[in-house]
Amino acid sequence: MARIIVSDCEKKEKSPRKQDIVKATYSVNIEEGLFQIETYGSSSRQNPDSASQTIQMDKESAQQLIALLEKELFLQKSRLSSAQDSPLQQIFYGAPGTGKSHEVKKLTGELLDNGDEVDLPNVFRMTFHPDTDYASFVGCYKPTMKPTSKEEKTLTGKDEEIVYEFVPQVFTDAYVYAYKNSDQPTYLVIEEINRGNCAQIFGDLFQLLDRKGGVSEYKIKADKDLAQYLKEKLGVDSEGIQDGKLCLPANLHILATMNTSDQSLFPMDSAFKRRWEWEYVPINYDTTIKSGEFDITIGDKSYSWVEFIKKVNEKIFDLTQSEDKQMGNFFIKHSIDEKGFKSKVMFYLWYEVLRDETENNKYFFYGKTTVDGKEVLSKFTFKDLYGDQATETLQQFMDYLEVASK
Repeated sequence: MARIIVSDCEKKEKSPRKQDIVKATYSVNIEEGLFQIETYGSSSRQNPDSASQTIQMDKESAQQLIALLEKELFLQKSRLSSAQDSPLQQIFYGAPGTGKSHEVKKLTGELLDNGDEVDLPNVFRMTFHPDTDYASFVGCYKPTMKPTSKEEKTLTGKDEEIVYEFVPQVFTDAYVYAYKNSDQPTYLVIEEINRGNCAQIFGDLFQLLDRKGGVSEYKIKADKDLAQYLKEKLGVDSEGIQDGKLCLPANLHILATMNTSDQSLFPMDSAFKRRWEWEYVPINYDTTIKSGEFDITIGDKSYSWVEFIKKVNEKIFDLTQSEDKQMGNFFIKHSIDEKGFKSKVMFYLWYEVLRDETENNKYFFYGKTTVDGKEVLSKFTFKDLYGDQATETLQQFMDYLEVASK
């Protein structure tokens, strides 16, 4: 008889959770095919002190259920641990390909220790872009199709009719979920936050970002349509819409990523920036992690991706005097061939870094060859990578950067 602890979490006063988790243990006798779960309720859940239930099942079903329970326990503990360490509002920033979204997923619990990713109901995600506005972030009244009643169908002959109703978007969905599930952290994730006009997108929600004790220090009056929707979803007495006002709860975390290479159309003002915690995600040149295994194949030669970005990032910094345009170790997701290298990496270097710098003495699209025992540098541009000598040009570029082939 094996006895396994499924969940044994004590209440933490400083945690955003308002009630403790039900302690559950189960005992399994595989040979007899007997599976028993014993649960011990908490007063906050209004359960009796103890309750037990015996379930009869075969060996294979028992093993599958054990695996599911243990996975859920892992996710549960991961979410709680992440929430306790996670700031309420944080922006992860750095060069493209440094793994900013990866860091966010570790915090939200979407990324497991074995590298697998899971979808979680408490994570809400959207990507900002220049056309994102308040309505697409919070919600607005929109025409929708609604089934007609039998009487209306008889009169009109139509199965559906057009009605106008408030259609919530990602902020409102996360807000409602957080209030309905106050015993667990809720994450609103904004990818590429600096690509949108944050002043326009957040509007007066900006004031809610001032937190004290985890909740908004200054409440704001909700728009009439939003207020009505929240009253329907949360109840008129809910703190989330009390007196018709919005207030971010302590269990709602807002996490964002920002690519420093993007030339934002709408720069963030200092008042908006200071309401966030900022974490820089550096380029990782470690060859022992996954990106250290990536190779670049050009013709009959193979080159280390990490060695390449070490050398080319030095050139980028010399030219721009900035790290913003450098390439992160996960700029590519796997080893690439010559075609992929030209279309993704070389195109980025040309379009984002070099196209306006052809006369700059720090320009670095050069190939290196040896003629009569002397080194000769040959300047090239992006269009030369699609000529007859493209492979040779790229190999000579690697020689110029002093990236040795394997």
